[in-house]
Amino acid sequence: MLNFFKKKKKKKDSLVAKESQHKTHHFHSLLVKDIKKETADCVSVAFSIPENLEEEFKFLPGQTLTLKSMINNEDV
Repeated sequence: MLNFFKKKKKKKDSLVAKESQHKTHHFHSLLVKDIKKETADCVSVAFSIPENLEEEFKFLPGQTLTLKSMINNEDV
């Protein structure tokens, strides 16, 4: 294959590189905005994000959040 037939691929942001931009990891209290039942085994949860935290909560597809809550006086 000749080089001039190759498409130049646009470099995508790395999930690891994006995550490393957030040097301090800590929890924020957020309000649940919406809960949508997707399937019998799956729900989507949307949160209300305050303006001052919008940059911290810009994620790429595939990234995850760690959630915690107090249930029966236990941090879960």
